[in-house]
Amino acid sequence: MEAILVSVLAPCLPYLLTIGGKLADKASDAIGSKVWECGQALWDRLSPSLGEREAAEEAARDVAASPDDELARGALQLQLRKILQNDESLREQVSAILDHAKDAGVVATDGGVVISGGVRADRGGIAAGRDINPGGNINTGFDTRRRKE
Repeated sequence: MEAILVSVLAPCLPYLLTIGGKLADKASDAIGSKVWECGQALWDRLSPSLGEREAAEEAARDVAASPDDELARGALQLQLRKILQNDESLREQVSAILDHAKDAGVVATDGGVVISGGVRADRGGIAAGRDINPGGNINTGFDTRRRKE
């Protein structure tokens, strides 16, 4: 669960830690409104607990400074694990937010974040954050037999 939390929070943290004025609009435009809404909801629940742990607070700041840094993300994952393992109520609340994120199409059923950072597609486009492996059919809806005019 912690890896999924960090995947949703990482693109939001630069905005969440410096929120003010029009930054929320910029965040929504940059990372997508659904990701932003889920990230805000998670942050609202998690930030008080993160603030109680100096290491957790530092890990969140490190991810905000460099959202793609795997070491920083790993440190935040560890801190979230420590926080959540000792607070069943918080774990249930966070789990409910993640369930909502799945329903909203932000988190895939296998745990991957569907909309995140620089990987995005709109207007019928397709985006892949990693490899697309051969062996299955990929239907883009684009007819390659379309007549050239």
